Amino acid sequence: MAWLDGRLVFTNYLTQISARADPETIRILHFFDGWAEPSQLFSSMPEYSPRSLLAGVRDLLRNTFLVREGTVEAERDADLERV
Repeated sequence: MAWLDGRLVFTNYLTQISARADPETIRILHFFDGWAEPSQLFSSMPEYSPRSLLAGVRDLLRNTFLVREGTVEAERDADLERV
């Protein structure tokens, strides 16, 4: 994570994908530090609509900043964390 031209930029060092994001993204990523269903996020961030939160989660999945439990990507992340 870094700031570039006043914008927050996240980089997944495993996939080498970078994307600009709102600082609120940190709250979403922190929430998913452990396995959880996206719908569980709604009560943690009631100031946002479920639709907008799900859109954010989809963006994070598409850009490899979140992975789904039980996937090859999740196993690879777990392996990297152990190293």
